[in-house]
Amino acid sequence: MVPYDRKVSTAKTNLPEIKLRLLQSEDLPKFLEIRNSVSEMLHDHRTFTLAECRDWFASRKPTYFLVESFELGIIGYFRWSLVDNQSKTVEIGLDLSPEFQGRKWAKEIYAKFFTEVLKPKDTKTVVLRVLKTNTRAQNLYKDLGFLVYEETDIDYSMKADFDKMLEYSSASSLDVEH
Repeated sequence: MVPYDRKVSTAKTNLPEIKLRLLQSEDLPKFLEIRNSVSEMLHDHRTFTLAECRDWFASRKPTYFLVESFELGIIGYFRWSLVDNQSKTVEIGLDLSPEFQGRKWAKEIYAKFFTEVLKPKDTKTVVLRVLKTNTRAQNLYKDLGFLVYEETDIDYSMKADFDKMLEYSSASSLDVEH
């Protein structure tokens, strides 16, 4: 893997105060609205009905985290799963509602997720997959310290050492006031 040397912005953003909380059954309508609105940026482009979403939630019992603003309500969610307990490797993904994309909030949101969710779990490596068509997300992940380790016709598999990634995300949000 070749390191990606990219300047990390420390510009202030206007991210409102947010909290992370577990997805609950009563959140499914908003979760589904966001998921279906970003389906073209996901590996599975299908859209789902609320009934299908409720069935999925009941059978899979996912531990997804909602990104909730006190001012704006639910603005997105994190998908994550433990890939390998022995190596402490997790796979992640963030989906933001389209109305909140492009505001330069993602680094701060990831920093909060890293420190509040992944750090207490003693995470060592973080992996993700990103579509080749999603260049904005690719640049974000490179800024966060991810490197491509595998490529297919449609996507890149990227990974990062958690401690280094934590440094990248902290450096990019140090001067941010909420």
